[in-house]
Amino acid sequence: MKIASQIFGTELKLRLQAFINESAVLWCLRINAFTTLVTGAVMIWSWQRLPPLVPLFYSLPWGEEQLAPPYFLTLLLLIQVFNVFVIMGLASLLYRSYRYLSFLLIFGVTFITLLIQATLIQIILLMT
Repeated sequence: MKIASQIFGTELKLRLQAFINESAVLWCLRINAFTTLVTGAVMIWSWQRLPPLVPLFYSLPWGEEQLAPPYFLTLLLLIQVFNVFVIMGLASLLYRSYRYLSFLLIFGVTFITLLIQATLIQIILLMT
């Protein structure tokens, strides 16, 4: 059992290393890290100026149902980080067999990260 875990661990490390060495993946990782840091910095910088309730749930009918406490904004940031880790892991597992799908996943998660950042910054600018 110990040998199997060591082999799987080294194979997984080699797959991840080969995947991260791709220039497109490196750029997407940099973009994701930068947008996450910028979003976190904007949230920290404007936290004290946010009102007790912020508009977050735009799919609900207009009014109080759309409002949420400001700490729910951190939920979007956590979802952003979680998406990056899960999709990067999945893409690295698919890298050898399905390179095209792997790159689509990487570019997709980068696009989603940028959309989440734009949404958070728009909400914060609307409220401050």
